Amino acid sequence: MSTSSHEYDVALIHELWDEYASALVAGDMERWISTWNTEAKELSAAGLLLSGTEQIRAANRPVLDLFDTEMTISPEDIRILGDCAYTYGSYKQAITPKEGGESISYTGWFLTILEKQADGSWKLAIACFNTSQKPKSFR
Repeated sequence: MSTSSHEYDVALIHELWDEYASALVAGDMERWISTWNTEAKELSAAGLLLSGTEQIRAANRPVLDLFDTEMTISPEDIRILGDCAYTYGSYKQAITPKEGGESISYTGWFLTILEKQADGSWKLAIACFNTSQKPKSFR
C-alpha cells in the first residue's frame, strides 16, 4: 500500500468518525446508521451485543428520540490492515432530555474494527465502547 493510499484511507476514517458524531448531534438516525455495515456488531457499555443494523437502530433509537446529543470523537490510533482497519480513541458525550432536565455527561474509550467497502469508503463492522459514567436508563 502506498503512503498516499494509506493517508487517504486514514483521512476517510477520520471523516467516518466526523459523520458518526455529526449524525448523532443532528439526531439523524438514518445518517448515523449508514456509518455501520449491515451485519455490524455493537458491544455496548450496557453489556448488550447488538447484531446487524436493525438491532443497532432499535436499541439506539430511544437516545435520539428522547435526548439532544453533543459528541466529540477523538481517534488516538488508526491502523489499516488491507481491507480492514482498527481504531481506538476517546469520546465525550452529553445528552440532554428533549422535554427538559439536566444533561448527562460522560467520557469513554472505544475500539472498533472497520471494513473497506467496494466503493472505497469505510464502515463500522464491530464497535466496543465503555463510559466513565453509566448513563441513566433510557432503554
